[in-house]
Amino acid sequence: MAEESPETLHDAADRSVLSPVFRSVLWALDPDENPGSLIYGLLTVGAVISAESGTTLHQGREILTAAAAVILYFLIHAYSTLLGNRLNGAGVLGSRELGRALRDESAILRGASVPVLAMVLALLLGANANTMEWVGILTAVFLLVLFEILAGLRSHLDRRWAWLQAAIGAGFGLLLAMLKVLAG
Repeated sequence: MAEESPETLHDAADRSVLSPVFRSVLWALDPDENPGSLIYGLLTVGAVISAESGTTLHQGREILTAAAAVILYFLIHAYSTLLGNRLNGAGVLGSRELGRALRDESAILRGASVPVLAMVLALLLGANANTMEWVGILTAVFLLVLFEILAGLRSHLDRRWAWLQAAIGAGFGLLLAMLKVLAG
């Protein structure tokens, strides 16, 4: 008997009666495509938003700073992977290798995109800087906990272990909130 593969987020979005916007978010945040980098982007943007809290930047510049920092992390991660491969004797730096590294690590940008877009929406709705920051951070935390729950469901964990995994995601969220409080 063939083993049934776990349902992907794409499958759930396709069957969903959810709004088209929510389905688009699910498609953009598909954890099936390089999930580690997706989570890395999510946590990175949460940490950047938290760390720059209390700065005197205008809200629009704060969003640009967070986005620029994540793009830099993405480029650093792709470059580090590429250089590491070359140090291990895996060829030379070429456009094909560079393109592959950038494509493979693009999930970092996808993971960071939703909290940044949530901050833009908060800004457009008239939120002050502090509220806008919290919107970005809490969006990152919510998604992290959601991915922990999804991982638990895919692993067919019993409820106790699934809740423990979700608590680990929430614990990272608590660290992001503590960083924001400490930063200002």
